[in-house]
Amino acid sequence: MPGARLAANATSDGDGGKVIVWSDLATQLQCAVEARGGSSGGHGGFAEVSGKAYLDFRGTADLSARQGRVGTLLLDPIDLNVAASGATDGDVPGGGTFGFGINAAGNSTVTSGRITTLLATTDVVLQASRDITVNSAILVPASGTRDLTLQAGRNITVSQPITVLGNIVLSSSDASSSTDTASGAVTVNAALTAATGSVTITNDRTNASAGTGTHVVTATITAATVNLTGSTNLNTGAVLTAATGGVNQLAGTLTPGANGRLAVLTNVDLASGTTLVLPT
Repeated sequence: MPGARLAANATSDGDGGKVIVWSDLATQLQCAVEARGGSSGGHGGFAEVSGKAYLDFRGTADLSARQGRVGTLLLDPIDLNVAASGATDGDVPGGGTFGFGINAAGNSTVTSGRITTLLATTDVVLQASRDITVNSAILVPASGTRDLTLQAGRNITVSQPITVLGNIVLSSSDASSSTDTASGAVTVNAALTAATGSVTITNDRTNASAGTGTHVVTATITAATVNLTGSTNLNTGAVLTAATGGVNQLAGTLTPGANGRLAVLTNVDLASGTTLVLPT
């Protein structure tokens, strides 16, 4: 409930602990979650808030560390929609009241504003057994180099920009999902910017070979390094800009269309067995 606190903080020296809130059907959390590193040393801890069918997250998380690395917050429903800041976290599509048995379809909502707030004190992992859709812009917090990771068992669709200071990872057909499918893919229809980090787009299900889905990019991707695993089409509007680490095609085929292009300031690296198809 609001005003409550779940805390696994270190004291003067040590790593933050773990806070796990999980249910087999529906989870609702409105309190503060803390797993801070010690004031004199130690890293931030780990927190997971998951609903196997549905998640209503309206809380806060502080996994910071004065002397070490920040911790990680994992949010994990079936399907996840990142909505506008004016929306209500935990909205049930079509209306209705939160409760067990509600929203069997598994569609859960978290606002982009809440994600931005969370990124001020923790790395954030958004994980869905099926699909993740970004329908509202996620913007870099005022301070801190934080990472944002999206992991979906099927598909990820980015329809609004994502900007962070750390790294962006978009992983479709992700093996961490119990319902992952080989045909999942990432569709990028809005800009991705990792100011000082990397952007990784992958459907690597086994850490050995890519899935069968084809990623589609129709927007700009700007980072120090761009890593692609799985066949990727660069369609009209796509511009990949890598400042220092280059564009790395780790598996599959990279296909720039007639109006998609690579603006690489260093190099394009093709792993063994990969292909770069140039427009004719």
